[in-house]
Order: sequence, then structure tokens, then C-alpha cells
Amino acid sequence: MMGYTHAAWGAAGAVSVASLSGTSTPGCYLVAAVAGTLGGVAVDIEVKDQLSNPKVTDAGRTRLAVIGLVGLGVLVDWLFKLGVFPAIIGNGYLAIGGAFAFLVFMVLCHFTPHRTFTHSLFFIIVSGICIGFVYPAATIYYAIGALL
Repeated sequence: MMGYTHAAWGAAGAVSVASLSGTSTPGCYLVAAVAGTLGGVAVDIEVKDQLSNPKVTDAGRTRLAVIGLVGLGVLVDWLFKLGVFPAIIGNGYLAIGGAFAFLVFMVLCHFTPHRTFTHSLFFIIVSGICIGFVYPAATIYYAIGALL
């Protein structure tokens, strides 16, 4: 699948789970969309851009789009006062440690061969734990996005 397809499937699956959870609030949908997209793209973190193969050149653009989506999520949260970002900040050092561990884990996984380690349940569990330290409510949505 292309990077954007991973992102779309991850977001769609996570938002679907959010709609079935019974806590259908705008903040819940925002968390589901961002975490599901992040999970969908994280499993292909090891894919590198290859100019000789146009089907693989979207890896970098997809990662930039996900970073933009996280920024947009923070902006939407702030504009509509949904309370997600203040809750993350309230986690203090756990959130910082989880985000740092997630980023280090992604960098290390970037150097693995395609469809090996990042396509395993172990990867989803470890990266999901990191996400759980940042914002526990996002863990299930991240995992759904990664599984899809």
C-alpha cells in the first residue's frame, strides 16, 4: 500500500472504533483520527524514498503530512478548547518520556528491512506503550491504525 493509503485506513478504522465506543465527543474523534493515522503510517517507518520507483517516493511526503496532521490536531484542540493537549501537558514527564521513546524507537526501526520488525505485534505493542505514556486514551486508536 502507499503511505497515504496506510494513513487513510488507520484514520478510518480508528474513527470507526471511536464511533462505536459510546464516548462520541469531538475530542475523542480528534484523538482517534490523529492516533489512527499515526499508527497507520508508523508500521511503514522503514520504507525509504526511491526516486527510481515512483510507488515508493511518497514515504517522506506521508511522514511530513502526518507531522502536519499532529500540528493541525493541536491547533483544532486549542481553537475549539477540546482539552486534549492540556491533558497531554498534564502528564508531565511521562508524556515527554513517552514521546521521546516513541521518536527514538521510530528512528531505530527506520533502519530495519521492509515488512519485518515493524510489521509485527511486538512493534505495535512497544510503540503503543510509548503512545500510552503520552496520552493513554490514544493507545487503542493507535493500535487499530497500526493493525489495519
